[in-house]
Amino acid sequence: MKKKSSRNITFFTINEDLELIIKGLKPQMGQRFLSVCSSGDVPFALSEYGEVVAFDNNPEQIEYAKSRRDELIEKMYNRCFMLNSEANWYLKGRKGSLRPERIEFVYSGGERFSPEGDFDAIYLSNIIGYCGDEDAEKGPILIRCSKFLRPNGIIYVTNGNCIWPRFLSENVPTLSIDVDLTEATNYHDVNSQWYPKVLRRIK
Repeated sequence: MKKKSSRNITFFTINEDLELIIKGLKPQMGQRFLSVCSSGDVPFALSEYGEVVAFDNNPEQIEYAKSRRDELIEKMYNRCFMLNSEANWYLKGRKGSLRPERIEFVYSGGERFSPEGDFDAIYLSNIIGYCGDEDAEKGPILIRCSKFLRPNGIIYVTNGNCIWPRFLSENVPTLSIDVDLTEATNYHDVNSQWYPKVLRRIK
């Protein structure tokens, strides 16, 4: 994500590859998704497939994403689809299928968040990278998220270069790395290099 400073809003747009994120989450119609709110781009894209719960611990970030959702809904009805995001070529290409009214925004920090029901896929963005260098700090978040997952459910972690089979077996035995989806979603560009990991619930 690009970091900017304005009104305590951190993420104005996504600079990850939105198409590859969706490929890694492998959404199916009628599924239910949990996503970091951020700029709203990933929740917008997932709304094509089913209900989305988007969470963030910054209330102003949530309000920003909500305003973009409302703008998106209005302009879709008015047949004028434009959003202030460099990555929205993907969203523009899917504009006939998006259902942004399916998105529920929730203010909550990761440790306190207890969403109702289960999810088929979870998008965590860079959360793991903010946990510190110790495995003991990363494991609890993944354990908590795995409890929200349905059997065979997916967790997509953008900054996943610290997650390896041994780390999971020792700290989060309910998850394993989906090698095929992980390889399909790794990429780099001139500004950033991402090492996403796609994890599956196995227990």
